[in-house]
Formats: sequence, C-alpha cells, structure tokens
Amino acid sequence: MATHPIMGLGLFIFAHDEWKKLYAENCAKYSMVGYANVPVGFVFSTMGIVCELMYIPFMIVMCRQEFMQHSCYKLMFILGIIDMVTLPFNAIITGFQAMNGLHYCTNPAFFYVVSCIATAGWFGATMTCCVIAIDRLLSFIYPSLCAKIFSDKMMRLWILVPLAYWIFIMFYNIPGIYNVNSHALYNDPWYGKKDLEGNPEV
Repeated sequence: MATHPIMGLGLFIFAHDEWKKLYAENCAKYSMVGYANVPVGFVFSTMGIVCELMYIPFMIVMCRQEFMQHSCYKLMFILGIIDMVTLPFNAIITGFQAMNGLHYCTNPAFFYVVSCIATAGWFGATMTCCVIAIDRLLSFIYPSLCAKIFSDKMMRLWILVPLAYWIFIMFYNIPGIYNVNSHALYNDPWYGKKDLEGNPEV
C-alpha cells in the first residue's frame, strides 16, 4: 500500500487530493462487492451497544471522590472515555456495515474517518493500560515511589501521555479499515481484490 508523509485524518484533512488518489479513486474505477453477514453484524453492533450502556454506571461511580483520589481510578476513567468514544466506530458502525454488506467503497470518506477513529482508539486504550500497569506494579513493589510519581500534579502529565498518543495516531497513522467480506481490519482497503491489493497503480 502506497503511503504519504502524513496519514490518518491528517491526510484526509490537509492533503485531501492525495487521500483521494490513495483511498478513493479505485472505488470509481473498479467494482467492489460487499457480502452481508447478518449474524456477525448483529453480534458486533449488539456487543457495542451493550458495552456502551454498561460503561455509563461504572463511569458515574468512578467519578466519586472516594475513587478519584486514587491514581489508578483516574487512569481507568480516562480509559473509559477512550473506550466510549471508540465503541460506536469499531463495533456499532462495523456491525451495521456487516449486516448490510457495505463495502468500504460504498462511502470511502465516511468509512476512512471511522477507521481512523477506531484505530486510534485501540492504540489510545492500549497506551492507557500500559500506564495503569506501571502504576499498579509500582504500588505493590515501591509504594512510596509510586506515591511520588503518580501524585496529583504528576497525574496531569500521565493522563496527557495516552491522550496525546491517541490524537497522534488518529491524525498520522495508517488506519485499519474494516473489510466487510473477511470481517477483519486491514491497512489496505483493497485487500482480497485480485490485482488491486496494495493499490499498485499509485
């Protein structure tokens, strides 16, 4: 797959003509067929909606001072925000896409933006989990050091790490685009199309 110095939403917003060349022109030149899979799509969307709804009471409870005074709960709250923003894009929309057999080429711009947000959400959540793991490990091994490193003042910096990473990936990383026929994410929207994988004409 050909790339550009900037990818993700950065490519879509700041170099839109290049985005069209890389991600949209083939849709007008070739026939792209998507096959509906209602059971898979139903599972995707249902799980996304259920998880989204289940998050609400947990987020409300974590807002209480008795929990937010602890660094791990602050980080878990950030993780919850990232997950709640991401779920509609990587579960609910992809489920609807699968149920209706909507290939990426049905609406390249929409599905590209969805992919950028979904991919960034996965990276942002993973980074947040890594920070939580560091916090928990230090709290068991070196509690006094943990209290200093994850103090209220330092927490602002720790919270910025996953958020900055989340935004960076959203604007500058090659997104994983949902393939409605194989039900997986690929960096190449033409995956599975003979002689077109990797966009060889670019």
